[in-house]
Amino acid sequence: LDPDPRLWPSGREAWFSFLCIVLWNCCGYDSAGMVAAEVRSPRSSFPRALWGAFALSTTLYVLPLAAALATLDHWEQWAPGTYPLLGASLGGGGLEAALTAASAVSMAGVLFTILCTSSRALLAMATLRMLPPALGRLHPRFGTPAAAICANASLVALATLTLRFDDALQLSMLFYC
Repeated sequence: LDPDPRLWPSGREAWFSFLCIVLWNCCGYDSAGMVAAEVRSPRSSFPRALWGAFALSTTLYVLPLAAALATLDHWEQWAPGTYPLLGASLGGGGLEAALTAASAVSMAGVLFTILCTSSRALLAMATLRMLPPALGRLHPRFGTPAAAICANASLVALATLTLRFDDALQLSMLFYC
């Protein structure tokens, strides 16, 4: 571990935010079980898919970050939105645009995955009469919990429009745990 104190959070609030970010970066792997009934041969395909996703996401995070850290100074001054700027300084406008597009596609994928998997949790809770029964109905053609997906998407949209990222992240982790 690097003993440089600037690398570590200081104070309770900073540690709380740090732990929320760590949890947020790791969440999603456990949600796969919510759709296991819809997967052919989940006993064999789930471990392969999870290990593949873990290897791919680790590689796609670590390699670009290592390249940026190796070539640029003042990492402690990085802020939200710095990653595409790092791409611009390392590879020009093309790399900046590619990183921006990849970030948007990645976040859309995460959002859609979480909406689909967490709506299954709402479906289960409605089935157990812990939530209104309307959230437990399946779409007649697609077999998806359409009302739960719409309710979930509406709440996420409301949080996105009204909360700062840190606040939305902490709220998300509160419900996640």
